[in-house]
Amino acid sequence: EKNLLLRVDASVRETALLLNEDIPRPSLNGATPDDLHQGVNTAKIEANKQYREHEKEKENGSPWKRDYWEVLKEAMGLKEMTALELMTKFCFFCPRPLRKVTKFGLEGVG
Repeated sequence: EKNLLLRVDASVRETALLLNEDIPRPSLNGATPDDLHQGVNTAKIEANKQYREHEKEKENGSPWKRDYWEVLKEAMGLKEMTALELMTKFCFFCPRPLRKVTKFGLEGVG
């Protein structure tokens, strides 16, 4: 029991530390409560503002024009696979893979 109590206490302390010192708050313009207490919040807010302005100045990239299946095949090194084979392989990353394979397997093979 003592071990569990110590672990819970350590977790609570770590959570409070993260909430106060590591996680920035949108309501504080990206500063943490600890920054506010230490008086460094204005520098951090200014740095965040400069970063946002820098990101706004960047040009937007061209829209995505490649087919997702082609990108997936290229990334997995499966250029020679058919769409049905690729979908079958993909289904095994989904819940109830065999049910999904049989559903579109009948459509694709039939």
